[in-house]
Amino acid sequence: MGKKIQEQLIGELVRKDAIKEDESKLFYLIPTKRYVHQEHINRQIIERLRAEVLEDGKVEDQTIMLIILLDTSNMLRGIFPPMRNSN
Repeated sequence: MGKKIQEQLIGELVRKDAIKEDESKLFYLIPTKRYVHQEHINRQIIERLRAEVLEDGKVEDQTIMLIILLDTSNMLRGIFPPMRNSN
């Protein structure tokens, strides 16, 4: 069941152009498949995240969950670098 969900999720992300499939061969013999994120999608997500958090207004539940996941995986600093003290 888990493998099927994973395949469906990957398929959907490929169709939405969020990731691309890269097929190659390891040692010219063993077929391998990897998925590479699309940089333009990363930029769009980061821009939306910054806009929602830094501008006035309600922050959506999905955004809060994404921030928690990014913080837990130590990726939040790459999106929101620490602010410098102006003193």
